[in-house]
Amino acid sequence: MASNPEALAQLARLLGNNALRTSTEVEARAAASAEIERLADGLVAEAAASDDVTNVETAREFLTARLNFLKGVLDEATGTRLWQLIQDKIDAW
Repeated sequence: MASNPEALAQLARLLGNNALRTSTEVEARAAASAEIERLADGLVAEAAASDDVTNVETAREFLTARLNFLKGVLDEATGTRLWQLIQDKIDAW
């Protein structure tokens, strides 16, 4: 199992895959990479639903914090691609 069970639980919820709750880092990273668009959509939806997000700047702050939290279950390349997808989605608001 990966070292951050809470991050795994969040990833599992965002990807709709409860098996990820007990996955290894390798499995979690592979799932995040394979489902990156779904992951980006889920994170942006969380930002949109948050009372703390009132504009583009606060959306970026919120999502930066979320990505930092998930950092342990994302490899660097996936994290970079995910951030770009998120930025594109925020810019489309």
